[in-house]
Amino acid sequence: MEKRKQKENPIVFFSFFFLFRGFFFLCVCLFVGNFCVAFFVVVVFPIFFFFLKIRYEVVMATSVLQLPCQVYCSRFSPNRAQQLVGFGGKDGAVYVYPFEDYSRAARLEGDASPLTALAFDPQQHRVVGGSDSGGVRLWDVTTEQSVRSFDAGHKSTVTGADYHRYTDFIATCSRDKSLRIWDTRKKTCLQSYKGASAPLCATQFSPNGRWAASGCAKGVIRLYDLVSGKQLNEFRAHEGAITSIHFHPEQYYMAVGSSDGSVSLWELEKFTKVFQSNPLDTPVDAVHLYGKKLLLAAYHVLRVYDFTMMSDNTAIAIESPWNIIGDLTYSSLLDEAWFVEFSSGAATMGRLSLGCGKDVISHPVTSMGTPSLKFSSVWKVERTPGSAGNTILKPQQQQNQQVRAETAPTRSPEFLPNSPVEDLLGSSASMLSVLRRRLTHIRVIRSLWVRDSLQALEYLKRLCVDKSDCGVLTDFLMAMQHMRMKERINITTLPDLLDLLACALNSGHESSLLAAVKVFRSMTNKFRAKMDEARRFATSFRTVDAGVPEPMMQRYDELNAKFKSVAILVYNLHERKGPVGEEVLEALHELPNFLQVE
Repeated sequence: MEKRKQKENPIVFFSFFFLFRGFFFLCVCLFVGNFCVAFFVVVVFPIFFFFLKIRYEVVMATSVLQLPCQVYCSRFSPNRAQQLVGFGGKDGAVYVYPFEDYSRAARLEGDASPLTALAFDPQQHRVVGGSDSGGVRLWDVTTEQSVRSFDAGHKSTVTGADYHRYTDFIATCSRDKSLRIWDTRKKTCLQSYKGASAPLCATQFSPNGRWAASGCAKGVIRLYDLVSGKQLNEFRAHEGAITSIHFHPEQYYMAVGSSDGSVSLWELEKFTKVFQSNPLDTPVDAVHLYGKKLLLAAYHVLRVYDFTMMSDNTAIAIESPWNIIGDLTYSSLLDEAWFVEFSSGAATMGRLSLGCGKDVISHPVTSMGTPSLKFSSVWKVERTPGSAGNTILKPQQQQNQQVRAETAPTRSPEFLPNSPVEDLLGSSASMLSVLRRRLTHIRVIRSLWVRDSLQALEYLKRLCVDKSDCGVLTDFLMAMQHMRMKERINITTLPDLLDLLACALNSGHESSLLAAVKVFRSMTNKFRAKMDEARRFATSFRTVDAGVPEPMMQRYDELNAKFKSVAILVYNLHERKGPVGEEVLEALHELPNFLQVE
């Protein structure tokens, strides 16, 4: 791994020069008796130069990979805790590496056409890629095998790809001016949007899974509703081709980067532009939204905008080592920008700290003011499970519809949006009653979770005993798949969580089973070492002196018994088909020895 430091600004040198020179003048002026002149020379004059423009050192870590062929595209996986990076090669293959690691995780063989776009699924088990010939292919990362090649792909180069957050849908856009939605379980295209008048350059699904956005070479962004199958809105603000689109993961905002060198920020409740930057001299390569930050990456520069004061004058500018960014993401835990770039057969992965690297800019804020963005609403998550029709992506009707929500990684967990989905609420009186009751339960759980996670788990256990609403438990387990939620589970709260998993695994509901197995997998991986250590200590103490470690042995035995009972419930699902069966096989394969089920 290579460590780099940003070059010093010459003004820093001059500032220290003036400081040292000031001490000399101080002695002279004090000897003469002119204290005012001494104060000006020593204090005011150097400070003026020192704060005019200072560039602090930016320490960044980079690792360079040499791939066997020329790289055409790159993409980060969605999971920051187990970050993967995919590279699309000229040979048509996908090369998958752990972030900042030289050991290749997978090589996914494709056809002879260069790979020009790719995306990971949310679980990082699969990768979809689009080629220069217009083909679209799906791979399994674990087996390194091709799962499906989609018939009748695009007629020209695939320029963008994205994986749906909640279903088996993928989106691809192409130079043939079309945006296509595919079901990974089928070989045919579910929906094709052909409203663009120029080649498409980028695409992304919205966090709630209901919308898909595309950007074209004429600088126009189009937003499509996947349920109605129609264009929802059109955004025009750029003179150059759209190079990057990114939705805020929690709030109704969308950032758009363009080859004209500017970034625009759109509010998606009223579909209005709230900010557009002044154009740089070079195209914007990537944009990223997270928390209250908007990141913009261009040639040798990273700009960081703060939502509290959106302005070029107040943006932090960091001189950066890259030429053309392949992909950009943000680690909220470390407050770092993670990037990947490629040139010919070499790829560079690196991280750049945002905590210390910044320009202190002395330009005053303009009198026109700068917009301060308010987080008044969050994405309303509307899943579209199952297969869709040939022309319109509509959700299948289920007997017990559930509202799924996401946690906010940078704040206290929130399991649901501020208000239920309007169209579901208005469907019937019974549906209205069910959703209101569920919303009340989840608000209580959210409030308890912030103060004491153990109380929240006990509240959920009471709901399971009363069998009042299984959907609440499912929503909670879905939220538990996020890193911020998992961090709140410790050895004290783990037994209650295992009780909830047992309840979900006995429910028989597909969504509950899938969520429970995923959480069980993550908990076994997280507590594997601690359980194994407790088992060894308990065994040794029991052999030497049965009376001394009784509390610890009892605690281990109880926890081990609960783990094993849940493992048996998971094992009983091993013959099940579909996503649940696949997840169960993965979970059983990862079980530690002391939890193996015969």
